[in-house]
Amino acid sequence: MIKTKTMHTVLFALFPLFFLAANNIEQISIDALILPVVIILLLYRTAGHLFGFVFKNSEKKAILLSFCILIFFSYVHFYSLISRFELNGFTIARNQDGMIAYALFFVLVSCPLLKLTVKRAKNITPALNYIALALVSISLFNIAAYEINHFMAFGEKSNENKVLFNESLEVPEVAPDIYYIILDRYAPSSTLKEYYGYDNSKFIEYLTDKGFYIANESLANYPKTHLSLASSLNMKHLLYLSEMLGENSKDTNIANNMMKDHKVWGLLKEKNYTFIHFGTWWEPTRKNEYADININYYALEMNEFHKELLKTTAIYPFINKILFKKEQWTRELYKFDQLEEMPEIEEPKFVFAHFLVTHDPYSFTREGDLLENTGQNEKELYIEQVIFLEKKLRFLTDALISKSERPVIIILQSDEGPFTPEFGEHGGAGIDWTTLSDESLQVHMRIFNAIYIPQNDKKIFYNELSPVNSFRIIFNEYFNANYSLLNDRSYIFEDLQYPYNYIDITEKVIYH
Repeated sequence: MIKTKTMHTVLFALFPLFFLAANNIEQISIDALILPVVIILLLYRTAGHLFGFVFKNSEKKAILLSFCILIFFSYVHFYSLISRFELNGFTIARNQDGMIAYALFFVLVSCPLLKLTVKRAKNITPALNYIALALVSISLFNIAAYEINHFMAFGEKSNENKVLFNESLEVPEVAPDIYYIILDRYAPSSTLKEYYGYDNSKFIEYLTDKGFYIANESLANYPKTHLSLASSLNMKHLLYLSEMLGENSKDTNIANNMMKDHKVWGLLKEKNYTFIHFGTWWEPTRKNEYADININYYALEMNEFHKELLKTTAIYPFINKILFKKEQWTRELYKFDQLEEMPEIEEPKFVFAHFLVTHDPYSFTREGDLLENTGQNEKELYIEQVIFLEKKLRFLTDALISKSERPVIIILQSDEGPFTPEFGEHGGAGIDWTTLSDESLQVHMRIFNAIYIPQNDKKIFYNELSPVNSFRIIFNEYFNANYSLLNDRSYIFEDLQYPYNYIDITEKVIYH
């Protein structure tokens, strides 16, 4: 079969999918492969029939189809490669330039393939079959090895990580609604003023007058969203994961799962709270199967892995604006509108809402319109997002407080701060975090943290309050719990690939 069949075409069609999955297996679930496998096979069959009308020889048809498939799934790699070259000061810096170069490359390579003889095509076919089979087999082996190792390692230790709801809350006579609103990468006032040159004191005054307590010296406990939220929603530090999994573990699925099946949800669920989840495009918070209600918006019903696959293809430059920037713009506006209506739900509720307004791709002007290419630099674009976000937060907090018949608890909190250029283009991937300057660490680890509570009893809070203690304080004060407060410490890692290899950097980022 290897020598006579043209099996390489279907294997090459599936290889980009399996390769991407194998290289991101710690961050995805296997069921994410089902939809793209079905779509790829359908497109493969359709393309095969179309090529059959033009090329009568099956081997030659298969070779040309394999070439087209590999080219189609190689755009991002091709663009990344050619963008590194410079000729007399000219670089391939725009997608349209890349598409022109990409089209020229396709023509140059396809011309000799069109002249391929039938005999030559038959001789080449077995080699292509072996190559394609080897590539797919390696990816599938890596996927299977991870799944087996993950099941054996995590299955044996699942009880150590399982959230045990052996504590219980005492709900007040009138149970308060709790809103946990995550403002991804939203900087605190000090960072906005010192690093961005922007003064948001009027917004802080508004929140203070409204009754919010602003923890002016709050620090993120962890430097990435999945770790930060796994910690805050389970009300504990994650240092034990380093011992449980080993410092060389790359398995982000463990922290991702802790963000969904978390202690805050479990304790409130026991007291008949309704759990409402507002999601993003990012897979770990896209939806929560444990929530009673999931609220999100999608132009296309795809998860993050599907979008990453699309980004490798030749259609990405044409759908980029719709698929990412415009979808994010539409989704965030939709979530704000829906969140303002939450007081209409009568039963007590816990609302988790993750917002990406100050997270790339930057989508908003300060007036809230869709951001076009304005020529502004990174800092200017970020401040545009901040100005718009603060306007929306005024309307949102006013609506939640004024429309609610129940007492309201609102936590407005960053999971992490923004990134400086020192972190690179990919949010700290591929760099040694221990070499980052104190300024970069301070910009990223200092966060916004504001809390609104009934009766405005601000004495229970303190300036250095970090996310790990947020719900400990609230449950102690309003649900008669007896949690001791943990140390407000900040941790990073040396390498983003190894998220459980913790390094305490509190002394570098605290306010002096």
